[in-house]
Amino acid sequence: LYRLMGEALDPRKGLAGHFTNLHRLWREQGRYWWDEAIEDGQIRPGVDQEANASVIIGAIRGITLDWLIAPWSFDLDAAYEQQWEMLVGWLAPGQ
Repeated sequence: LYRLMGEALDPRKGLAGHFTNLHRLWREQGRYWWDEAIEDGQIRPGVDQEANASVIIGAIRGITLDWLIAPWSFDLDAAYEQQWEMLVGWLAPGQ
């Protein structure tokens, strides 16, 4: 996947559209849960869902790439847990 993402940066390869469609699908699938969480008061209503989706995707990819490069250098589960705690804390009402 990471090799393909690198290839997608080259416009001659014609892969960028595939990743664009994948990201669009992730955002569309997450929108229902996002709207439901706002309605239930679990997420502050002023948070930009599109921007937040980019932050989540970027964090997950970054943690994963770091682990793929040097898996012995940190605890993968702990890194994902920390990212989750940061996200939930930031999204919570009253922040």
